[in-house]
Amino acid sequence: MIVCFGEPLLDVFASPVGATFEDAEVFVPRPGGAPLNVAMVLGMAGVPTRFVGSVGADALGGRIVRSLREAGVDPGAVTRSPRQTGMVLIQVGLDGSREFLGYAESGAEYDYTPDHYDRARPEPLAGAAWLVVGSGSIAREAMAPALRHVVLRARALGVPVVVDLNVRPPLWTNRAAMIEGCRWLSAQASVLRASEEDLAALGLAPRLASLWELNRDAAGILTLGKEGAAAVVGSAELRCAAPEVRVVDTTGAGDAFTGGLVAHLFATGMHPRKPSATSFENPRRWEEALACACRFGSHCCTALGCSEAFRLQPIRCEHGEAKP
Repeated sequence: MIVCFGEPLLDVFASPVGATFEDAEVFVPRPGGAPLNVAMVLGMAGVPTRFVGSVGADALGGRIVRSLREAGVDPGAVTRSPRQTGMVLIQVGLDGSREFLGYAESGAEYDYTPDHYDRARPEPLAGAAWLVVGSGSIAREAMAPALRHVVLRARALGVPVVVDLNVRPPLWTNRAAMIEGCRWLSAQASVLRASEEDLAALGLAPRLASLWELNRDAAGILTLGKEGAAAVVGSAELRCAAPEVRVVDTTGAGDAFTGGLVAHLFATGMHPRKPSATSFENPRRWEEALACACRFGSHCCTALGCSEAFRLQPIRCEHGEAKP
């Protein structure tokens, strides 16, 4: 079981692709929010997954819970808030690039506390092989204690943590707090994924060595957009090219990449605390993991929204290959 914790949202796209919000014919809702995207991709890839977080006790929150169920994700640890479910407004260019026009932050997505976790039965991390989190959950005072609580609980239970940095400076009111929070979170990781933009936002050079600066003990993954990804695991440095696809929308490509990476770790039993034939620091296994992750990231870009391509054409990660 993979547990994804964080802020769920509804992404609302201007459609068709290339339209602006001023002239769009329709507006298309899709499940969104980085941790939710990872959970949706994992569920659609056949990986047992649980999502932990909060949505509004409104129709949009109900839509998100239904989407999780339809993707095969366990929503039993999702709480319902009296606040409204948040939305992000997005328009997509003909080249797949995005422009975020507004964030209707209404509080439900951050309305999760340590007490919610402690009162949940069964415990949300029960049976977890990995916990996946991102920095968006630590950007808001309301949810930061819950993120720290869940991460420290995972460490106490021996559940390794995948940190998908996903730094979004507009979510923070204080840059120093952003850097401190992201550094603390990075230090908890067994696997740390970042983009070049994430590192730049933290004042770090966009290169693998910066991941070592954040956490020398973690497997560090640097995503490079259409150029693929690079990794540093132990003393080995690896690279993988991304498959070429017809790009429709790049929203959530990094989240899908993380989903593919975690799917491979789960499918092959790669685990930092369980030595086996698939050793966690085996470079060949990490080459396969990167190949699977790049396949997932590219597949995401072939439809509108992070998980839509996986709904239209599910793929699975089996020993490094993402297969239909």
